[in-house]
Amino acid sequence: MKIIYHCYGGAHSSVIMAAIHLGHLPMDRIPDNKEIMEMPLYEKQEQEEHGSFFYCGQDEFGNEVYVLGRRSLNLVVEPVLNYLAAKFGEMIKVVNAVNHVNFPMKLGGFLSRRLKLVFIGRPLVLWGTRKAYVKFTAEVKKIKGSFDANNTLS
Repeated sequence: MKIIYHCYGGAHSSVIMAAIHLGHLPMDRIPDNKEIMEMPLYEKQEQEEHGSFFYCGQDEFGNEVYVLGRRSLNLVVEPVLNYLAAKFGEMIKVVNAVNHVNFPMKLGGFLSRRLKLVFIGRPLVLWGTRKAYVKFTAEVKKIKGSFDANNTLS
């Protein structure tokens, strides 16, 4: 199965959720800023890379985990990916990471990524990420808990 975490820019919330899913970030505590910034894709994806899938690794169930920056196409991404998966016989789980993004993350991401005001935006998005972290871990736990013994969604 392929699990695709998607968000607007593919630089913050989807990267955090994929890292939690793969065990690169802890589920039992909120990581510090350094741990977050050490994630290979955190705040790295550029605008011209939107629409590209970035492989993050394989989880303990053998699932491939990806992140996707999909811009404002949130209403079409999931139906299109689900259609393609069915058409080509793939099993996928598509997760909208934006559902757990807070205002500091949105503002910080905009300032840092869009306006290139990294010195203002990055601390704000990091603060927002840490503030939303419990919601991210809860969603990842729910997703991982939805697999049955055969590694299919139940």
